[in-house]
Amino acid sequence: MTPNKALELVHRYSELQWAIRACKNHIAMHLDACKGLDGLRQERRKLLDYASYGTTAPMSLLGDTMDGQTNEKQVHLSEWYKPEEQGDYYSGPYLVWHDPDEDNQAECVHCFAAHMQIQKRKELRKQFGAVKAAMTRTTPKPEVLR
Repeated sequence: MTPNKALELVHRYSELQWAIRACKNHIAMHLDACKGLDGLRQERRKLLDYASYGTTAPMSLLGDTMDGQTNEKQVHLSEWYKPEEQGDYYSGPYLVWHDPDEDNQAECVHCFAAHMQIQKRKELRKQFGAVKAAMTRTTPKPEVLR
């Protein structure tokens, strides 16, 4: 392998690593903007943050919003990614996954943007694996193994 090719692979490796990290931040940003399945996710988070930081807020301030749905996964994306069980008596049950499409975009723009970032991250990871494989293939065999 030429030194230019090696430097090119190292540069591409670094670029892809930073791009994958950036996707993670973008996904989190979009999911934080989602208001939740019932539109109350943001209010629940504000109340929970207020009550959990040791201020003098009694738990009664949480009221009806403490319904067990306080986790961060209460977004549209988690519902879109759930598989549907299909099948009949002869074939048995099996799971079918559907990719979110433009119909889901109308439901929640933020979750759809997070989905698109997840798809982008998938492609970047494939490219990252290809670069790592190219680096491994072109590396000469160590002296110890010869």
